[in-house]
Amino acid sequence: MQRFKKVVAIGVILLIVAAVFQLGIPASAELAAGDRYHIILKDGLYGYIDSGGKVVVRPQFAFVRNFSEELAVAKPVGSEMYGYIDKTGNFVIPPQFKQAYDFSEGLAAVDRGYIDKQGSVVISRPGDPFHNGRARQHGKPASIIDKTGKVILDTQYDEVWETKSELIAFIQDGKMGFMTWDKKVVIQPRYQETRYRPEDLFGESITPVNIRLANKSKWGFIDKSGNTAIEFEYDWAEQFQEGLAVVGKGKLYGYMGSDGRLAIPLRFENAGNFNEGLAAVQVDGLWGFIDKEGNMVIKPEYLGLMWGSPLEFHEGLAAVRTPNGTGFINKAGEMVIAPVYRTAEHFSDGIAEVYFPNGLKGYVSQAGEYVWEPSR
Repeated sequence: MQRFKKVVAIGVILLIVAAVFQLGIPASAELAAGDRYHIILKDGLYGYIDSGGKVVVRPQFAFVRNFSEELAVAKPVGSEMYGYIDKTGNFVIPPQFKQAYDFSEGLAAVDRGYIDKQGSVVISRPGDPFHNGRARQHGKPASIIDKTGKVILDTQYDEVWETKSELIAFIQDGKMGFMTWDKKVVIQPRYQETRYRPEDLFGESITPVNIRLANKSKWGFIDKSGNTAIEFEYDWAEQFQEGLAVVGKGKLYGYMGSDGRLAIPLRFENAGNFNEGLAAVQVDGLWGFIDKEGNMVIKPEYLGLMWGSPLEFHEGLAAVRTPNGTGFINKAGEMVIAPVYRTAEHFSDGIAEVYFPNGLKGYVSQAGEYVWEPSR
């Protein structure tokens, strides 16, 4: 992972790891905008508010997750088991699981397998959340099942997963290759395993992969037939986002287009992914934002976030850090929420979580008003 991700996102990664791996589960799917409940912590107990700051589930749990499909993983005080609550805060599936995933497509993976919304085990072998009616099962050899538990892809490989295309990625002897659903290998396993957004491989007609050359890891791009579309000359490459992919060589970063041409030359000290049409870049140690033509639309004058969300725009605003603290700017580069916080998450459903040096955290609206007062 490139330096931008390591430095900017390391704090939020630690927070997510603490929350996610306590359960042994991946990040959850969020509710649609306007329906989302936001987690709060008060006096050591977890509950929820709505986007207007109204307490909708009083703080009473030792641990909770975001709601997904109207249910949320929760752990009561004094218990080591997880169950599922509804949006009134009542357990509809009693705490009985050592591990629990979020619901996805009507099923949730737990340590015993998959359960339905009545808590009945319907598939006995656990795996990843369902997506498009399919899920990857845990254990070796790797396989993919449908929602009845039927194996629709059985393999001899250590690991398999769906990509953004019709190709299936697989790992054999530590190397990554690609095959079709009928198990025909179309790209031989010769690439290093992708750990950063592996599900986004082949989100475009070409995709970044890396190989070992002269004891160095080098990145290039291949097409869906395995042909080299861009030579393996880069020290870093990310998956495409909004049609552009970050690439790095030596100490400089730029952006590759999905047409295989360098869309924005390597001239930045570091670079982030595009989101809402803009991307954060570093020049002379400070961060600003460029558009997709490479024009600097917000001049570099910000420090990297201590931790929290990556430097990206969400809902028209981006968290940025100044010598005085972290605040939010709009796409005109105007500071619209004063930089008085230690760090912050991005806006979602109209509010953002903000953190203070004393450990307190709260939620603010896009007008900079508290919808949940700072608490711990």
